[in-house]
Amino acid sequence: NKIVSGSFAAVESHPWIAAIFSRRFLCGGSLISPCWVVTAAHCF
Repeated sequence: NKIVSGSFAAVESHPWIAAIFSRRFLCGGSLISPCWVVTAAHCF
């Protein structure tokens, strides 16, 4: 359940990462523009 030799990252160190929630975490994604997020097909 843990990443070996990993370390915590500050939220602002990866500003292109997105988390999608609907009462709970659904999926992650990457911002490709101010209004668009790319996710995997199985997210929706």
